[in-house]
Amino acid sequence: MFVMFQMVRTYKPKGKRLNWNQEQLQNAITDIRSKTFTIRAASRYGIPRTTLQDMMHRANMAEAKPSKIGRKPVQALTLNMS
Repeated sequence: MFVMFQMVRTYKPKGKRLNWNQEQLQNAITDIRSKTFTIRAASRYGIPRTTLQDMMHRANMAEAKPSKIGRKPVQALTLNMS
């Protein structure tokens, strides 16, 4: 017996990626620095707890504002073949 399945034509992502903006992230980090628990700040601003922990770690490493959301751009490599 052979059953044939048809692929879905329109794919709808099921994940919850990037449902916040840079201002909410900055406010959450400010709350954490003012001794609010990470879990409480995460639920208040709708940002995952692990994301806040990563951003706090990056901010502590650089002692600056948190980096932008998303991956860093990939630069093309140039090879000198002489």
